[in-house]
Amino acid sequence: MTLLISIQNSKYTILLCDRRITASGSVVDDYYNKLTVLCCNDARVAIAFTGLARFNGFDTDEWIMSYLNRAGDTDDAFDSLMEGLRREIEIEFVKNKLTSNSLTFLICGFKYDKSTEPVCLNISNLDESGKPSSRFVINRRTLDEDGVIVQIEGWTPAVEPGTRASIKKIAKSESRDQHALRKAVLSLQKASKHKDAMKTIGMNCNSAVIDARVDTTIVTTYHVGKADRTVYGPNSVVTKGMYSYGPMLRGEDLLTGPEIKKRDPCWCGSGLLFKSCHMRKFGSSYIKLPGFNRPLTYVSRISFDDPRPSGKSFCVAGGFA
Repeated sequence: MTLLISIQNSKYTILLCDRRITASGSVVDDYYNKLTVLCCNDARVAIAFTGLARFNGFDTDEWIMSYLNRAGDTDDAFDSLMEGLRREIEIEFVKNKLTSNSLTFLICGFKYDKSTEPVCLNISNLDESGKPSSRFVINRRTLDEDGVIVQIEGWTPAVEPGTRASIKKIAKSESRDQHALRKAVLSLQKASKHKDAMKTIGMNCNSAVIDARVDTTIVTTYHVGKADRTVYGPNSVVTKGMYSYGPMLRGEDLLTGPEIKKRDPCWCGSGLLFKSCHMRKFGSSYIKLPGFNRPLTYVSRISFDDPRPSGKSFCVAGGFA
């Protein structure tokens, strides 16, 4: 199981998910990727999943990458890709006798046709009673009367009452997307410590922020519960043959930091308050994708901040440019 939080309005989309997988109440992996950024012919979306991750040789993360790359080579229209995903995961579950397991994909972002249109849908095999079945169904959501969608999927009993309302309040205000993202990250990490989480939710998580404007950068961030020297990124797929499995960066000069209060000393050792130093980067490392606007260039890049007084450098970008 896992926890997914999505936030969407007419200006931006945020999708956040943790990286933990468990089996029989025990933690199997705290660094398993469940997030993929997809840029296709008419959409830019983020895709995350909750439920079955690995079982009897089947791996959901590997399967979705394989599907998107294969399907996107022939028909990379968003609606066709999503219907194909629904159809093929249904076949895969029956073929591998996985139908007793639940799996839900949450997909959100923007379509670009004659106008820019927010899209939010899930593809799930949970029936009306919440039990897994052999049939996967697409459920679509639209912006509510306040122009916002907030969805929380996965192990929701650990989420504090009022979390959805407080996130929605930020999303319908004029606040920047970073404010909503910060609230979502802190809510997920708080849920991971809740007594009802039962070890199913991890502190380490990835987010993707997609601006409604097609010529802007998609920013994905790795958020951690405590300082670490390894950064994990989500998968990324640009249809027609361009893709990257979740990058992993590590090194002596590389440090990621936890979410902290804005008046706390910054985790990087600069001596400045967090709000005056790395707050705009959320104490975390960024992995960036370009706005999808054909023709594309495809160049791998990693760049670093100037060294701080502590003598350390901090990774702030990597991925595609």
